[in-house]
Amino acid sequence: MENKEFSNWLLERMRTKGISVQQLADELDVSPATVYRWRTGSRVPIPDSCEHLAKYFDASSEELMRLTGWKK
Repeated sequence: MENKEFSNWLLERMRTKGISVQQLADELDVSPATVYRWRTGSRVPIPDSCEHLAKYFDASSEELMRLTGWKK
């Protein structure tokens, strides 16, 4: 199942920060393929990665959990 809501959120934040897939992957210590899957909506990050993303983008972890479908 695709998650376009999260992928749109991520794309917007990556554009705003001016970072690439590789840069975000390096920052979060995940593979570029993982970030690519998040960007396309084919996968969503696990809860731990949601926490890291929230910190990196100065966002609410609750918002990310909602966008990805995880329960907190």
